[in-house]
This record gives sequence, C-alpha cells and structure tokens, in this order.
Amino acid sequence: MIYNWKSIGIKLTVGSAVAGFLLAGSIVVATFGLKSASTTFKNYSEVEAPQLVIYTQLYANGLQTGQALRNIILDPKGQQAYQNYDQAVKEFDVALREGLRLTEGASERHGLLIEITNQWNELLRDQQPVREQKLDMVASVSLLNRQVTPKWRAIRGKLLSLTNREEQDMAVARKASMESIAHSITLSLIVGIAALVVGTLIIVTTTRSVLQRLAELNNAVEVLSTGSADLTFRLPDEGGDELAHIATLLNNFMEFYQRFFKDLALHAQTIASGSTELSATAEEMAATTQSIANDSLAQQNGAGRMAAAVNELTVSIEQVSGHVQDALAKMDNALSVTHRGEEAELATSKAMEAIQQSVSEIVTAIRVIDEIATQTNMLSLNAAIEAAKAGQHGRGFAVVAEEVRKLAERSGSAAKEVRELASVCVESIATGNTTVATSGKALVEISESIMVVASRLKEIGCASAEQARTGQEVGRQVDSVASASTRMASATSEQACTVTEVSGTAHELAKVSEFINAMTRRFKF
Repeated sequence: MIYNWKSIGIKLTVGSAVAGFLLAGSIVVATFGLKSASTTFKNYSEVEAPQLVIYTQLYANGLQTGQALRNIILDPKGQQAYQNYDQAVKEFDVALREGLRLTEGASERHGLLIEITNQWNELLRDQQPVREQKLDMVASVSLLNRQVTPKWRAIRGKLLSLTNREEQDMAVARKASMESIAHSITLSLIVGIAALVVGTLIIVTTTRSVLQRLAELNNAVEVLSTGSADLTFRLPDEGGDELAHIATLLNNFMEFYQRFFKDLALHAQTIASGSTELSATAEEMAATTQSIANDSLAQQNGAGRMAAAVNELTVSIEQVSGHVQDALAKMDNALSVTHRGEEAELATSKAMEAIQQSVSEIVTAIRVIDEIATQTNMLSLNAAIEAAKAGQHGRGFAVVAEEVRKLAERSGSAAKEVRELASVCVESIATGNTTVATSGKALVEISESIMVVASRLKEIGCASAEQARTGQEVGRQVDSVASASTRMASATSEQACTVTEVSGTAHELAKVSEFINAMTRRFKF
C-alpha cells in the first residue's frame, strides 16, 4: 500500500514524532541538569569533603600529641605514651602533606597550611626536650604552659578557621546541587506535559476521523452480512486514506463473488444429474461385496485377538525390564551420593577443628584487648587527677581524659561480650562434631544396603530380558499366521467400503447440489 499525506499512518506518525521530539527534549534537559549536578557533587566529594577530613585529622592528631606529651611527663617510664606521641606526630605530618596537595589551587588555604607547617615544626622543637626526658616534671609543665600551649592554640585557631570555611563552602555546593536538580526536574516536567498534551490532541483528532469512517464501513458491511445480500451493492470509496482503499477492495470482492455465484449455479445443476446416476450403480455393487466382507471379517477378528494378547504380554515384560534398568540407574546415583556424603562428613569434621582453633585464638586476642582497656582506664584516671591539679588550665585535658575513660569502659564491655559468645561457639562446635560422626556411620550403613538391593535388581533384570525375547518370538509367529487373514479381510472390506463411500458420495453430491441451488437463489447477482 502506498501512503500519501492523507494516510492514517502518516497522521499518527506525525503526532507520535511531535510528542517524541518534545519528550526527547525533556530528557535532554534532565540530562544536562543532572550532568551539572553531577559536576557540583563531584567537586563536593573529591575536593571539599577530603579537605574537611584533613583539617579534622590535623586537629585530632594535634590533640593526641599534646595528650601523649602530658602522659610522658606523668609517667616517663611508660613506653606506650612515647609510641602514642610518635604515631600522632607521624599522622599529623601525613595529613599535613595531603592537605598541602589538595589546596594547591587555593592560594589562601594553601598559605594557611604553610603557616601551620612552620608553627608545627616550631612546636615540635619546643616539645623535644620533654620527649627526650631532658627536663624534670616541673620544668616540663612550665615549658608546656609558657611555649607549647600558646603555639598549639595558634595552630588550632587556624585549623578551626579552615574547618569553618570548608563547611561554608560545602553548604554552598550542596545548595547549588539541589537547586540544579530541582530546576532540571521542573523543566523536564513542563516539556513532558507539553509532549503529552500535543500528542494526545493529534491522536484524538485522528482517532475521531477514523471512527467516523469505520462506522460508515460497518453499516455497509452489516448490510452485506445478511443472508440475502445484494451482491450488486457497492461501498463508498471517497477519500485517499487506508479506509478508502479497504472500501475499494471490498467492492472488488463483491464483484468477484457476483461472478462466482453465477458460475456456481450452473455447475450445481450438472452435479445433481450426475450424482443420481452414480448412486444407482453404487447400490448394486454394495449388495454383491457385503456377503464376501462378512465371511472374511470373522476370520480376521480371531487372529487379531490372539496377536493383541501376545503383544500386550511382550509390552508388559519390556516395561518390567525398563523399570529394573531405571531402578539400577537410581541405585547407582544413590550410591554415588552416599560416597559424596562420606567425603563431605570428613571435610566438615576438619572444618570444625579449624573453627575451634580459630575461636581459641579469638579468646586469646580478647584477653589482650581486655588488658589494654584496663591499662587505658588507669591512664585516664591518672590524667583526670593531674588535670584537677592543673586547675583552670587542665579543664580541656580533663574532658579528653574522661572520653578516654569511657572508651576504655566500652572496650572492656565489648571484650566481655565477645568472650561469652566465644564460649557458646566452643560448645556448639563440640555438639557439631558429635552430630557429624553419627551422620558418617549412618551413611556407611545406607551405602551397604544400596549395594545389596542393586545386586537383587540386576538378577531381576536378566530374567525380564530373557522373557521379553521369548515373547517377541511368539508375537512374530502369531503375526505371520494373522497376516494372511488380514490381507483377505482388508481387501474385501476395502471393496465394500469403497462401494459404500461411492454410494454415500453420490447422496452427498445430491444434497450439496440442492444446498448450492438453495443458497445461490438467496443472492441477487
């Protein structure tokens, strides 16, 4: 079919194209908006957030350095305090280098970090006599109050300033990302609604036009579908769309059947006369062949019953043999499964032993954690006492000591809970070992029973196969005896059936001829 500008398909295609174009526009708008939001979020996650983390790490490591230095003054012989000090200094230096790398493009923040670097190096030089135990406790405390603490406060002020600026920049970036997403969603909804409205209007207009034309065609076809239709009637085919083309095809269809029914009426009369002569000849042949068919049928029935009985016996024996073979295959599968079960039992036993050993190692690690928590609690208590002695200057140190004490208590409680769970795991592993051993013994007994049953089934299968061969031989002998009777009976029956069919065909042709005549008289052509 050639589509022109009036075609229904062209109209629907244009409407769909317009709606699709607007919808694609909404998708493009949403895509650009999401891309902008993605860029903002990428800057937020890869630039702003890491800088805030670095500033927080610098502040925390600086506090840990001061705390470790005070512990060295309180307990010069405690090695843990020296390790904590060195670790905090190392982490501060690593975080400082990372911060300098991240702020290479921001001159102001980079400059502040350089100032912090210089002040931090001065602070480390001031702390070195205390770290190396060159001063007594009084001189060390005096050094902390006169030099170390003021310099740390200056560093802390710069770190807090950087943190506040970073938090403000992150808030601005987050707000910009949310506004970009909301703007994109709004534009996408507006364009999508426009696409829906335009597409709906075009499709509704086209659909109303099509429905009107279909109603006209429906009325015309309804008239044609009556039992006494006028084949000379023609449908209107105005317009240039698909429905006009359908009307033209229906008109061609009615013209064809108008000619067809004229020819059919003429041929029906010829069939009626020929079927009358054929029916008379067939009745005479049927009487002659019927007597021959009755005699051969009795002989055929006797041989058929005997052959059917032998075939049923052979089929039954073959079914028994097939069931035996299936049972043997399933026995082999069951035996293989039991062997795999025994191997799985051994592997499970080894895994339980490995788990038991791992639980023992966990219990040992928990004891170490508990001892560390106890020592940390003692250190926090000593720190709180010293902070109380320091008075106004020790308040910040007292808050840190209290947090350390709470952390030590939580660590001890967690270690106690894990130790109790480990005890329960040890008991469960012992029970599992007992169950695995019992399952292994049962699998061995099942395997032995399956082997005994398989040997019995093999004996039955051999006997069934021998019976099947004997039954097949008997069946072939019976078939050879019945074949002669069958050929004679079938030949006679075929002749009788042929005569009967000829007679029936003649009667049917007569009826068809009468029906065709009756039907053709109902049409006007």
